[in-house]
Amino acid sequence: TMMQAKKVERLSSMSDSKADDQYRIIQSIAVDSSALVANTSWMMDTENRLLVPSIAEVVDSKEQKSFSNKILMNLGLFDSRLHLVGMHEAVSSQPKEYDLFQQEIPYIPRMMIPRWKRSLYDPKVAALDAVAN
Repeated sequence: TMMQAKKVERLSSMSDSKADDQYRIIQSIAVDSSALVANTSWMMDTENRLLVPSIAEVVDSKEQKSFSNKILMNLGLFDSRLHLVGMHEAVSSQPKEYDLFQQEIPYIPRMMIPRWKRSLYDPKVAALDAVAN
């Protein structure tokens, strides 16, 4: 594209030391981004394996529902959709939690989860994966 051509032209006109500095900065950002993605993935995995089941055992389902509703109301429409998809992803491999999810989340939002996953959630995951790789 025209924009990429301009960037290449600008980079080629830079002195070697400036181009080297810019390359090192970009590499540093890429490394930091990869570390952030890896740490975030580890935290989410740990949360799903340890924290979620523990809370499910200790906190009454009525309180969990009330808390989830407060979160959804504060997130706004776009973020609440992402939150519901994330919740679905987290509980889909846990039969007890999945049954509770099916009971507590209204029918229409549950039916929209596959669409929201494709249109909202998967692109965000893909963007994070692209940064990590």
